Amino acid sequence: MNSLTAVPPRISDPLLRRLYQYWDRERGTDPMPTRDRVDPVKMRYILGHLALIDVGPNGKAFSVRLHGTELVSRLGSDFTGRPIADLPLADVRRLATRWFTNVVERRGPYHEQVDQIVDGFTRHFEALVLPYSTERTPVGLILLAVRCRAPGPAAESAGCSP
Repeated sequence: MNSLTAVPPRISDPLLRRLYQYWDRERGTDPMPTRDRVDPVKMRYILGHLALIDVGPNGKAFSVRLHGTELVSRLGSDFTGRPIADLPLADVRRLATRWFTNVVERRGPYHEQVDQIVDGFTRHFEALVLPYSTERTPVGLILLAVRCRAPGPAAESAGCSP
């Protein structure tokens, strides 16, 4: 299930929903908040699950400015300072590139629940991708939040990692 609209996406994870509501309040009547509105103190409840992504001048190149500790733990490597194009995990690289490209092109949030094999492992997670601008329209920074989730209604634990 995914959504890419101006209306609130159907977010099942309470922390992702809270993050979306914060982002939505910060943007006001604009398509997205400005980059200077990113306030880690207001997002401390989810910091380890966040990545900050810099958007290149052409809107097609992306690099990891900050890679949260929980994401590093789940992926087994810290990608801070690395371009997305250089990530060694092919499926993660494809997913991230698709998400970020969609957010840049549409200048709106993206949400997806993933239940699939990713780089050889069955993964179950929910991702929220939020744009920030440097001016009023171009996306200059992307906030990515990823949370593990149970693979089905009867499952006992989340399955982000093998």
